[in-house]
Amino acid sequence: MGEKTRLNLLLQADGDVIISTEDTERGRRLGVEFCSVGSGGGRNPVIVNGLRDIIQKLVVEEKEERV
Repeated sequence: MGEKTRLNLLLQADGDVIISTEDTERGRRLGVEFCSVGSGGGRNPVIVNGLRDIIQKLVVEEKEERV
């Protein structure tokens, strides 16, 4: 990825996880949604739970950096 490209992780209220890339220079955004296990499209709990863990750790790390 270049300097003008961002990786975004979003944990929705219903537990779904969205991973997207955003090219701020070209105005392009691509994403993929991992639905919650048992409520639609989530067939592999290892993936969706792993992504949730990553998001939670990033939130904790960001809060610690602000202190």
